[in-house]
Amino acid sequence: MDEEHWRPFEGRYRDGMPLVGAVSRLSSNETQSIEFPWCIHLTVHCDAVDERGYPTPAENASVEEFTGALLALLRHAGGVIEAARLNGHGAREFWWYVREPEPMDMVLTEFASQPVLFRAFDYDIELDADWEVLDRFSPGQN
Repeated sequence: MDEEHWRPFEGRYRDGMPLVGAVSRLSSNETQSIEFPWCIHLTVHCDAVDERGYPTPAENASVEEFTGALLALLRHAGGVIEAARLNGHGAREFWWYVREPEPMDMVLTEFASQPVLFRAFDYDIELDADWEVLDRFSPGQN
């Protein structure tokens, strides 16, 4: 983990299961939130997890390859800011911020139809001009 860009996050789901991840240290930048007001929340469903619900090392590598390819396409389509990533409950969740939702929706829809890189994932895109969704990852908010 790049310590300059990411800060670790630990918490628990409502059912007590642990979650771990990282939140961008850049998420409080007001200029970025104005330029990138749309939040993509993407959940990648893991095929192999340990007893705590975290991906196994091989599964982690597979998820990293998948999301790396997806991020490259999103960056090419108009830029993306990685804001948070969490592991738990058999999934890896990402929060990414983008300028416009339509081109990103097209990329995500097309990517989902590629059989070579296909993984089960869900996403939604919501306007979050103040990046309020990241407040839940502030210290003491889990």
